[in-house]
Amino acid sequence: MQNINGEFEETFFTNETKHNPYLAAHENIMASKVKEAIQLLPNNLKSVFVLYEIQGLKYREISKTLNMPVNSVKVYLLRARKKLQEEFKKYDLEEVI
Repeated sequence: MQNINGEFEETFFTNETKHNPYLAAHENIMASKVKEAIQLLPNNLKSVFVLYEIQGLKYREISKTLNMPVNSVKVYLLRARKKLQEEFKKYDLEEVI
């Protein structure tokens, strides 16, 4: 699986960030925590999450790429989101995902 940093940052940061140093620092911290949480996911959940949320693939595309049924893709994505939400509760970032 490719590194998520480049695509993730393009998706995560807003245009407002470029003009506000405080907001940029805050978003950098949040992005770091989100990336750390994604890296902690089990590989099967991480693969599905990154392909869907960061790379923008559809369920069927992920199913073909990872050679698994579409329903498994949906279940893995749901599990990944739940695990991330649990992790974000520690940082009060539940609304991120």
